[in-house]
Amino acid sequence: MALKSAEFIKQNYQHIKIVFGGGFVNTELRNLNEPKLFELVDFVCLDDGELCLLKLLNHILKGEETLARTFKLEKGKVSYINSAVEKDFAHKDCGTPDYEGIPLQDYISVCETTNPMHNLWSNGRWNKMTLAHGCYWHACTFAMLRWITLNAIEVQMQVFCAAG
Repeated sequence: MALKSAEFIKQNYQHIKIVFGGGFVNTELRNLNEPKLFELVDFVCLDDGELCLLKLLNHILKGEETLARTFKLEKGKVSYINSAVEKDFAHKDCGTPDYEGIPLQDYISVCETTNPMHNLWSNGRWNKMTLAHGCYWHACTFAMLRWITLNAIEVQMQVFCAAG
């Protein structure tokens, strides 16, 4: 769906820059080397997005060259640029977003999957920014949440079975 949306935007609004990031990108596109993706997107950012987006805005609006954990196409080849010297913003210091004034009735509600847990995270008209920290694998630099791991479940099952 994201790529179809990007395709529509590229066909109808060529001046708009498209940036991909988030969970799928962080887990599946860390070693991105396929230039074809950049027919639909302009930049792909990894991990925490705040510094990436700040540097990207400065790159687009002011011509600054410094980027943070960002893939882009240069001379037909995928380049990974991580030249920022600043540290990421600590999630705990970013504050709580205020969604007042956002026209939620204008957002589409998309059922992305039949997985009930993913539906809990994804369905409805809401901004996912507050859920953007943490994953199952704790592989991202910003992983803050500690999900119950399979090992913890196995230990709990062993305790439960031993008590029975």
